[in-house]
Amino acid sequence: MAKPWQTKGWKERRERFLKEKVCEVCGASDGLVIHHPQHFRGLREYRRTANQFLQGYFANGKHHLEKRRLYAKAQTSVSKAYFLRCPSCSARVYPRKTLKPKYRCRGCGLETNRPSRKPPPSTRQVVHRRFRSFFFKRHGAQIRELFRQKKMHADTEYLAFTNVTILCRRCHYATEKGLTLCKTCGKRFHYPKYQICSECHIQTTQVQENTHKVVKTEPISVNPTSIK
Repeated sequence: MAKPWQTKGWKERRERFLKEKVCEVCGASDGLVIHHPQHFRGLREYRRTANQFLQGYFANGKHHLEKRRLYAKAQTSVSKAYFLRCPSCSARVYPRKTLKPKYRCRGCGLETNRPSRKPPPSTRQVVHRRFRSFFFKRHGAQIRELFRQKKMHADTEYLAFTNVTILCRRCHYATEKGLTLCKTCGKRFHYPKYQICSECHIQTTQVQENTHKVVKTEPISVNPTSIK
């Protein structure tokens, strides 16, 4: 399937749209392109759509029974290694040989015979990834439909030239790299954290050095015989 910008109709509308227009940055009239500040990136948008659907599906305690079943399914065939942790501050605790209670927290000092059992972070991450995988397989059709609607809306805006900027090729390349046109010379580009480009900075520095140059004065000669 051809991309929107590869179709013949889009190219014809592009030529009509760029007619008698100039670059909005430098004012050039040759080599104009249509710059879209927001790009619809397929894989990134699909992941964002899937995550938003997951968060909204279980928001405010909805479908909690399904969530519990999916987590139980995700925990199967996973090595069940647990850490003994403090019930108060969740710090790891270790058994003592002779003293009682058997466990004492080194963080908050709590003594207990029944520490809480929690899996290590690596195990929790594996379970969470399996949970997401099972969820996306179950609701894949709904997620793909939402993604298809987003893509259609993005293609419609792309073909209609909404929220676009007219740039020449030079300014378009600089904009994609995050550069800004220098306001002093109007020819070179610089990063937004600087106020002027490097050439203008060198020229300004040289002018300031010449302006504030200290004029050397001759030392005053004193006749030692005149001093009593």
